Amino acid sequence: MKKLSIIAITCFTVLFIVTSVYAGDTDSTDNWRSMCEMVSKLSRVTMTKRQGRVSMQKMMDVTQLDLSEKMTNLWETMVIEAYEEPVYSSKKYQKRAIEDFTNIWYLDCVKKFKNNN
Repeated sequence: MKKLSIIAITCFTVLFIVTSVYAGDTDSTDNWRSMCEMVSKLSRVTMTKRQGRVSMQKMMDVTQLDLSEKMTNLWETMVIEAYEEPVYSSKKYQKRAIEDFTNIWYLDCVKKFKNNN
């Protein structure tokens, strides 16, 4: 039951993030912002699950949602990078690991997409 709920919650969260970003029409100026917001939220969910000791195999299974190939590849890379990081027992260090991971992914996204519009 716990395994099912972890996967269901993760799937729901990811689908919500992806659909909320693509639901509204955005002009090209905001396109990079929308994309990077999605990357930020997805990286936060991914590292939060890592710090919560969800198995990598379960996370890789969730990446197989019916998303675009690019999105699936991005998320698989994100999961791999998250699982290269240690799990902390202290809530303080878990929070720091989540924030750092999220900021790194957001920064990379901004660098890649901001000036391409």
